[in-house]
Amino acid sequence: GGCMSALLMARRGFSVHVLEKRANPKDASAQSSHSSDVFGQLTDVSKRSINLALSERGIAALRKVGLSDTVLAACLPMRGRMIHTVTGETQLQPYSLSGKVIHSISRQLLNDVLMEELLKLPNVSITFEAQIQKVDSDGTVTYKSDTQHKITSTMLIGADGAFSAV
Repeated sequence: GGCMSALLMARRGFSVHVLEKRANPKDASAQSSHSSDVFGQLTDVSKRSINLALSERGIAALRKVGLSDTVLAACLPMRGRMIHTVTGETQLQPYSLSGKVIHSISRQLLNDVLMEELLKLPNVSITFEAQIQKVDSDGTVTYKSDTQHKITSTMLIGADGAFSAV
């Protein structure tokens, strides 16, 4: 959501300021807390999240920003769901009758790839470890990182999940 929206807006020439709750993935402390095993699983269990399932719509967005090949190389194809009956039998229910698959990827890995791309763009600024405290109807956002800050914008995209302050 948020990183992809920021990337698409920045590529269209908009000046973008991202308020990111997480630490900068390039910082050594953030890297150690986000280290993963050979399967892409975070070694710190408390930071794990369920993988994302990328469908054709998500892949199309990644194509638009030139990242589909990079991301798909890290995906595992999912051909369907496995149903387990009460008698112990299993049955594969394909996601598609024509053999199409959806792709599973680590949420953290996808976010890191998108963030890396954002960091390359001159019209993007990112404040890491930003905690949004308040959003006013005039577009003023109050947030805290090292100290308290206020910014005003004509457009605000809240993409910080179900427990969003936005």
